[in-house]
Amino acid sequence: MRKDLLALGLIVSFVGLIFIAVSQVPVVPNPPENWVTVPGAEVRAPESSYNMSVQGILTQGDRFRVYFQLGPPSNPFSMDATVLVNLTYPNGSTKLYDIPIGSSGGAVGIMAPFPGGTINETGTYKANAEAYFITINYLAFQKVEVGETEPQYPYSTFLVVGGGTFAGGIGIIVLGTKIPKRKKRFHRQKR
Repeated sequence: MRKDLLALGLIVSFVGLIFIAVSQVPVVPNPPENWVTVPGAEVRAPESSYNMSVQGILTQGDRFRVYFQLGPPSNPFSMDATVLVNLTYPNGSTKLYDIPIGSSGGAVGIMAPFPGGTINETGTYKANAEAYFITINYLAFQKVEVGETEPQYPYSTFLVVGGGTFAGGIGIIVLGTKIPKRKKRFHRQKR
């Protein structure tokens, strides 16, 4: 029995087991987030309007925003265009958001994020949007809906490598037990 081959076989087998263990590590990607309209909390105007109101029931912990779509811009477009959104909370407090409207390359759009945040209190929220020098034709409460994801195994190729390395280590151990130990031969020295 050769102890050096046994030690090498044990080390190679251990490395193979590490590769096999790593191949089974799952990685869960970040779930996709989609903005969905809160049921019953949207208003569409048949024609563009300067003033719209909407209300909806939101629950604590929801991430929400007040979403609106702009109507066709006036001709010529006024750089003073803005939309004021007054958000009323269930406890009666209000918060006013000023959303500037701008033009870039002939396209008209908002120059600040939609008003929103995280809900601290479950209840009925109200939003009143007033447009100045532009019109709006849609107003809604939207909240984030998180999708589901399956875990992925990006290191699964290590399973084959680990299995082969482990089998090689076992083979070296078997070989080390079958090969006899080197015999030291003493040579008599002639005097």
